[in-house]
Amino acid sequence: MSKSGYLKSVQGFFKTGFAQLALSQHCFLCHSLNADIICPDCLQDLPRIGNACPRCAQALPVHLTGAEHCPFCQKQKLGFDTAQAAFQYAYPVNKLILAGKYHYRLELLRYLGTFMAQQLPLDELPDVLLPVPSPLSMLRRRGYNQAVELARWIQKRYPLPIDTRHVSCHNKKHAQAELTTYQERQRNVRGIFQVQPLPAHWRHVWIIDDVMTTGATASELAKTVRHAGAEKVTVWCCARNQRF
Repeated sequence: MSKSGYLKSVQGFFKTGFAQLALSQHCFLCHSLNADIICPDCLQDLPRIGNACPRCAQALPVHLTGAEHCPFCQKQKLGFDTAQAAFQYAYPVNKLILAGKYHYRLELLRYLGTFMAQQLPLDELPDVLLPVPSPLSMLRRRGYNQAVELARWIQKRYPLPIDTRHVSCHNKKHAQAELTTYQERQRNVRGIFQVQPLPAHWRHVWIIDDVMTTGATASELAKTVRHAGAEKVTVWCCARNQRF
C-alpha cells in the first residue's frame, strides 16, 4: 500500500470511529443507535396538538376549528389567561414523561424541555418562569421536580429567571390522578399554594408544567400568583390531555 493510500485508510478508520461514537446511545423508544435520546423517526411520530383552544390548549375536533374558545372554557372561568402545549398526552409522549418524572430519566426531561423551547409559539416573552411547585414530601422522595427540569432547558433558549422561592406547595388531599372531573380536582387543590409578594417587575408569569389534564392545578396556581402581583399568567406545558 502506498503512503497516500495508507493515510486515506487511517483517515477513513477515524472518520468511521467518530461517526460511531456520535451514535453511541440508543433511542429510548425504538432502541436504534442515534446521536440523541430520541431518533428523528420517533420524533416525527410524537403526537402534536395541532388546532387547539387558545385559552386552555385543549386539542379541538375538526367541527370546532376556528372557535374562539372550547366549550369547556366558554363555561368555566380559569385563573390563567392562555395556555400552550407542545404535545398531546398520548403514547409515546406519556411514556417519555412518566420515565422522566418517576424513573430518574432526566435526559428525557432535557430533550422535552429543549423541544418545548424550540417549538412553542411565542407572542411575548414573560418576566419569569414559574415551574409548578412540588410538595416538600414529594420533592424529598423523588429528589427533583420535573417542572423545574423542563424550565432549566427552556431557560437555555430564553435567558429568563426561574423562580422556585416565592411559591410553595402543600400536600393535596388526594392524588390528582385519582380524580376525574375538573370540579373534583379544583376542590382538591384549593388553597394548596402559598406565595410571597413577587418582585414588582414580574408582571407576566409563565407557569411551566409537564402535563395539564383538566387545568385545575394551573388555574389555582395562577390565581395565587395574581394575588401576589402578577398581571398576566400563561401556562406552558409539555403535554395536554384530550377531552373531546
